Amino acid sequence: MIDLDFATGPMELGETRILRASGDAPFNITISCFVSDPPPRGFRPCEQCAVHTLAENQALKIVADETFWSDKTGGLLIDISDSVGVRHHVRIAIGTASGGRFTSPGLIVRTL
Repeated sequence: MIDLDFATGPMELGETRILRASGDAPFNITISCFVSDPPPRGFRPCEQCAVHTLAENQALKIVADETFWSDKTGGLLIDISDSVGVRHHVRIAIGTASGGRFTSPGLIVRTL
């Protein structure tokens, strides 16, 4: 079981959010960024792209870095799995200077 304490709407440039999970800890959190397809030449993932292991209710800061996202459209995919194999996928759009949004605006959450 995974209970998330996390705002899941689109993020604005420079916005910071805290993710906390409770349930069957520990939790593996994988964060991946997605940008326009195809990615811009020389594309490198954002600093948020990483794998984290969290204890129950441990805080994980997630930032929509203004420098990275200012000229891109896209968002973050956050994959959360617990110690018994339950998974959640959260997709968050990130706003850009031009007002672009993730191709699937807002959030998609599903349990596998």
